[in-house]
Amino acid sequence: MSFSAEDILNTAQLYLRSSLTDSEGIRIFNQGLYQLGSLGVIHDVMEHEADSEPNLTVDLGDNALGVIFITDENDNLYYRWRYADQEVTFAEQGTYKINFRILHPPVEAIDEDVALHDLYRAPFHSYVVGFAKLKDDDYSHDGIRNMQDFERLAVQAFNTLIKSRKPTHVRTFRHS
Repeated sequence: MSFSAEDILNTAQLYLRSSLTDSEGIRIFNQGLYQLGSLGVIHDVMEHEADSEPNLTVDLGDNALGVIFITDENDNLYYRWRYADQEVTFAEQGTYKINFRILHPPVEAIDEDVALHDLYRAPFHSYVVGFAKLKDDDYSHDGIRNMQDFERLAVQAFNTLIKSRKPTHVRTFRHS
């Protein structure tokens, strides 16, 4: 699933009842990508096999912002790892799935697809509308509301997409 800056700008312009140039649209869209990254709500998954030796280091790339969690080959949480400078070091041999936060690279063209889940469409729409409204009036209530919606919807999309790894406890009450 993916979408382009053009998709978002077209729907935002319907709401705004005005148009944005392609260069304005790309700048606003890239700023939204940066904001998502600063919120830490874009993630990626990398599978890695650390079978050669313990203390193997894996480079997650320059766009990595931090590790969310790591699972082993049985899909159990794995805790014996260290993260520093976009690298993960494993204490043991094994096959691991690394879930980590990333900063999405900027788009170069208005019609370039962004490899993000469709759940991020709504936050981007709110961001573009909010940005455009606040550009004209720093105190626009609609602009402020849309920017708040952007953050709320982005976190909601992230939480929907990432699996919850917290153990659940169910309390049972018995009546005698």
